[in-house]
Amino acid sequence: MIEIKPQHQRAIEKLRERFGNDPRYLALIVGGSVAKGTAREDSDLDCNFVITDEEWRRREAAKDYWMFMDDICDYPGGYVEARGYSLDFLKEVAE
Repeated sequence: MIEIKPQHQRAIEKLRERFGNDPRYLALIVGGSVAKGTAREDSDLDCNFVITDEEWRRREAAKDYWMFMDDICDYPGGYVEARGYSLDFLKEVAE
């Protein structure tokens, strides 16, 4: 089991609070050094959201795939980088 540093766990919880009740966001997938267990104290949080097909189309039309959030992490230098993918897109890539 990978141990997640407390500051990264707090950031994940804040993401859940912010996006967990938004029906456009279906799942949160944490990646990068946090998921690998190699994060430093000041590592950013890399993640992906599984989003609804409607939200995917909206983001695709706007070419708005990437999110940068510097108000989630409560530690010096911390920030979140995220991308959104539809479930259908992920299934297509998996095939």
